[in-house]
Amino acid sequence: KGYIGDKVIEIYKENGIASAFANLGGNVVTLGSRPDGSPWRIGIQNPRGENSDIVGVVEVTDKAVVTSGDYQRYFIKDGRRYCHIFDPRTGYPIDSDLMSVTIVAPSSADADGLAKVIVLGLDRGMEIVKDYGQAEAIFITTDKKIYVTPGLKGRFRFEDATHEYTYIQNG
Repeated sequence: KGYIGDKVIEIYKENGIASAFANLGGNVVTLGSRPDGSPWRIGIQNPRGENSDIVGVVEVTDKAVVTSGDYQRYFIKDGRRYCHIFDPRTGYPIDSDLMSVTIVAPSSADADGLAKVIVLGLDRGMEIVKDYGQAEAIFITTDKKIYVTPGLKGRFRFEDATHEYTYIQNG
């Protein structure tokens, strides 16, 4: 989906479109700002809520917003959640301290790849995003804490109606 997101933006540009939004299911791409000049507002889904429940909103212009999480395609057996994302080191579904990773980046393909840091957990995932240098991230841990990288300061708004999550500001 990351590659397709970039192609969608390319097609929009080739056709003279200056303001657009496409949702590819976990992969959102934006071109420019909204027609009124304001940034696009993308909801970050509550990984343990209903499909319409969010824990926050990120504002973006000319960015891809891509999420990987353990909550869309999964099953629970003996009290353990098994999701569709596999750890290449073990061949088994991920066993991480993360429920969700959202990446904000200029490229949908890059954001898609970076969102897979969910496999590595919070600390290593944050290191990789920082080292990459061209992306920001929202990490949601299994103990319901939300960590947002410094570059999203002022662009992420915490909106947890369930009061189950704690927002941890970084930077």
